[in-house]
Amino acid sequence: MRHTTAAILAVATLGLAGCSGSGRGEPTKPTTSAPAASPSVDAAGQRQACVDAWLAVMTADGYDPDAGLENRPSVCEGQRDQAGMYADALVRRNEQARKPLDDCLADPSCTSLPVP
Repeated sequence: MRHTTAAILAVATLGLAGCSGSGRGEPTKPTTSAPAASPSVDAAGQRQACVDAWLAVMTADGYDPDAGLENRPSVCEGQRDQAGMYADALVRRNEQARKPLDDCLADPSCTSLPVP
């Protein structure tokens, strides 16, 4: 019983402490921030061009996946979020590689892929 009463008192005290103002008797004004600017069409186009260039690198013959960001396409130079664009291209490459497998699995007569 003592523990329950102490717990309730602690919760009530912490709850009231969160409601206290600045101590000056003036209500605090909520801060407003300007909405984040959306990326310009040029920035979005540049990002897409970089993702497309990464996809071309990843699907080329002789691509070394262990090279990572070392094979960065020139269109990507100077852009932010290099790793993000690389990851987006990697997801697209995996989706493209997955499609033939999904198609084969959906077709019971498919024998082009070794499926156990």
